[in-house]
Amino acid sequence: MANTLPIFQSSPRTVCSILDDSDGTSLVPIFAADATNGSLIDNISVTSTDTANVILTLTVNDGTTACNIGEMTVPAGAGTDGETLAFNLLNGLNQPFLQSGGGLPLGASATLSVNAQAGMTAATQLDVVCYGGDY
Repeated sequence: MANTLPIFQSSPRTVCSILDDSDGTSLVPIFAADATNGSLIDNISVTSTDTANVILTLTVNDGTTACNIGEMTVPAGAGTDGETLAFNLLNGLNQPFLQSGGGLPLGASATLSVNAQAGMTAATQLDVVCYGGDY
């Protein structure tokens, strides 16, 4: 029988990842969902010390296949230059598959990764922080 009751996150999680120029265009894992019940990501904050905009690709892997779910531009200096706000990656997606509250559900053992479409400026980094929880 299908579950007819609401399901809430039971274990909050904050996961920090750093992308820098040495990553090139390689995928960098930023969140691994709970292996049993999956997870919900509420927000993905990105700050940048790069002096140029960085286009990020967000990819989900269900354990078998990796699929691109969106691309967005992180502004130069986001959250680090005193003027440009930190970037919410989920707001940048503006996709209908996000839950009404903006959350991104991930199935059991799914992995979320990002990569820069082009190499970043030398000696700069993006700090990516996922806020969410496990079911």
